Amino acid sequence: MTMYRPVKVACARCGEESMHEELGSVTNSGSADLDGRPPPRARYTMSTWLQECPNCLYVARNLSEATAEEADVVREIGFIEAGLSENMPDLAIRFMRRAYIDEQTGQLREAIRRLLHAAWVLDDFEIDATSVRLRAAEMILALGEQADTELRLKRLDLLRRAMAFRQAISEADDMLKELAEPMSRKIAVAQRRAAFERRSTTMSLSEAMHPPARRGHLRVVTFPRPS
Repeated sequence: MTMYRPVKVACARCGEESMHEELGSVTNSGSADLDGRPPPRARYTMSTWLQECPNCLYVARNLSEATAEEADVVREIGFIEAGLSENMPDLAIRFMRRAYIDEQTGQLREAIRRLLHAAWVLDDFEIDATSVRLRAAEMILALGEQADTELRLKRLDLLRRAMAFRQAISEADDMLKELAEPMSRKIAVAQRRAAFERRSTTMSLSEAMHPPARRGHLRVVTFPRPS
């Protein structure tokens, strides 16, 4: 069961008050996707994950909070243009603008997360999210040694979903040379297999942990009977 409550929030940047829906609780079940996308019930609450000021367009998890640096970014043309393209849903633009704020203020991990959220919205609207995923993949690469195993595994998913199959296979091979943790290895193997098969569709954690058996030819071996 999903519960919402209306809240009035004053924008920390311009002072404008506006009404927003706040998520009270959500009951969820099912397996998340390998890029972190939650099962449907939690996914359908995405409109509450960020608040947008109708006056100055500032975007934040809570509009009543803004650093001076974040407030300044809203003035930049890049912020206004973030996500603006034909048929781009408003919710995706909201996530893209927050990603821009995070990127410009040095919060790359948060920017990556918001770009992923924008990609999920585009998926739901059946709009190509390739450019958004490649941008998130570039940010993970830019983190260099600061990118942990979780982020590197997400980069594999981003590359595969963007149909950069050869690159995904190459990076999966590199990771498998060093990964020791069983779950991480299974995810890397699943991503490599899917990239080799040129599958760009979503993949759940459950599917990676328990891949379907492959079909093949049955080879019968006959052993001689003991005399």
